[in-house]
Amino acid sequence: MKTEDGWIEEIFENEPGYTPLIPEIRAVNYNVAKPKLSTLFSYPERGPYGKNSYMGNCSGLLIRDLLTFFRPKKVSDYMQGGGTCGDVCAELGVPYIGRDLNMGFDLMGDEIGESCDFAFLHPPYWNMKKYYRKQWNNGKPHPADISETGDWGEFLKQMNVCLNKIYQSVRVGGRLAVLVGDIKRRGKLYSMQREMMIPGDLENIAIKLQHNTSSEGKTYGSTNFMEIVHEYLVITLRKDPYKMAVLYSNYKVVDVREHANIQTWRDIVQAAMESLGGEASLEKVYDEIQGHKKCESNNNWQAKIRQTLQRGRDFVNKDRGTWALSWEG
Repeated sequence: MKTEDGWIEEIFENEPGYTPLIPEIRAVNYNVAKPKLSTLFSYPERGPYGKNSYMGNCSGLLIRDLLTFFRPKKVSDYMQGGGTCGDVCAELGVPYIGRDLNMGFDLMGDEIGESCDFAFLHPPYWNMKKYYRKQWNNGKPHPADISETGDWGEFLKQMNVCLNKIYQSVRVGGRLAVLVGDIKRRGKLYSMQREMMIPGDLENIAIKLQHNTSSEGKTYGSTNFMEIVHEYLVITLRKDPYKMAVLYSNYKVVDVREHANIQTWRDIVQAAMESLGGEASLEKVYDEIQGHKKCESNNNWQAKIRQTLQRGRDFVNKDRGTWALSWEG
């Protein structure tokens, strides 16, 4: 089968492991039973869909379950990679729009010229894998490949642009399904699911277990990091042609000392003691807390600190005028 752009044959037909797509079916074949789905997916095998050597391919069995569950009239995938979504649509006879950077389509810069009622997207997990240079271009990067972006914040902005463009092409009553994962880098966790702006009314969040990943069994530098063995499937619904629900996470570091209502006096004293190494004289505690926004509304803030130390179960008077944090409270 040739897709709308004929790209599968052009790229894959002479490569080892390429399996031609199922012959094109014109009518949507939803004669299979509608699956009963839960919010936990697990597919140890990826199924006979897409190019099995493509980096980061998700299981076509997931896409097949989603399509036979929601039964859309037309499906799109604007980061189709190894062609998995297209193969599933061909099997079911669902009209399909497939685009990718390797076909010359730049999701960031090009316009989407068609609509659908189910958009599937499995984007790069930041720059864990640099897709274009490794999969298509013999080590040479492409300027429009967002998996080359080095800055996390810039990558999120690029993803938000892509997600909005795809969502705007979804018809009212249609869905956007996004499969994303978390990244651990230099002792820090980066969560796409938490920080991306996925437009639309939130309908489902599911967990997909990962199998046979390249990071399986990896030991992280921080012994407190758990091995990542799951991805998130986020599905939103478009309810209105004009109004768009948006959940936007804006990461910001807040200095709680500049706000009067974030901490209680017990919280303030605990923070001061921790900043001072867990043990300090009363005078040093005063100096540490002086200037906190909460002090402005209490003329007797020093007396309040003494009262908090004396009544708090986390604080112990070690010597005259010296206080310490305790686990025995």
